[in-house]
Amino acid sequence: MTGMMIRNKRRRGIVLEIRRLLKKTFPKAAGYYRGKVLLRQANRLLIKNKESFLYLTGWMRSQSEGKPVDGAGNHIPWIDWSLVKGNSCKITVFPKGGGSENGSALKMFNPTVDLDEIKKFIVEHVIEMGGRVCPPTVVGIGIGGGSDIALKLAKKSLLRPIGDRNKNKTIAKLEIDLLEEINDTGIGPMGLGGDTTALDVHIEVAHRHPASFPVGIAMQCWANRRASIIITRDGEIIW
Repeated sequence: MTGMMIRNKRRRGIVLEIRRLLKKTFPKAAGYYRGKVLLRQANRLLIKNKESFLYLTGWMRSQSEGKPVDGAGNHIPWIDWSLVKGNSCKITVFPKGGGSENGSALKMFNPTVDLDEIKKFIVEHVIEMGGRVCPPTVVGIGIGGGSDIALKLAKKSLLRPIGDRNKNKTIAKLEIDLLEEINDTGIGPMGLGGDTTALDVHIEVAHRHPASFPVGIAMQCWANRRASIIITRDGEIIW
């Protein structure tokens, strides 16, 4: 049996698993995952490492005997979820390149820090990264919470559309100010110089312990890839 035949056999198995899970969870939704959509989902979930593949439940069954898997394996893909208001489920796939991911940073400030120090940290970090994060970038900032929360908020802010401002007017102004300062650095597209180093700056904030002041940075490259679907309570799928 050729390698292509083996992969097609695995893909068909994944398609059947997707359909089974959908019928179990959303009885009316299974029909929406037929044909090309089913095949596209199977292609995305197929992992070319022995018999490993990703279940929709979010667990990885790996036969790789503890060896690293190329791009997927223990804890990866990472599935993060949260409860929100409403009666639908929104699923967003957010692939992120290694270059921009390597531009992440965290600093635990003294709680007496002022805004100028925070802005200086962010701008200097962008300058240090230069063209390595594939600018023009979207710069996500998380302020407050704990170390993990700050970084999570920073990355989550990248899901906001370009041009979307924080509802808090003070934070929204900080986003605009930082965007202007970052673009004034002259780093430009791919670090070759120019007026557009960042496409936008998004900031999310959380309450914090009075003895701690974490600031996280997550950067997204110019491609800014993501795709979302919404599954309604009736099983309708909206792309």
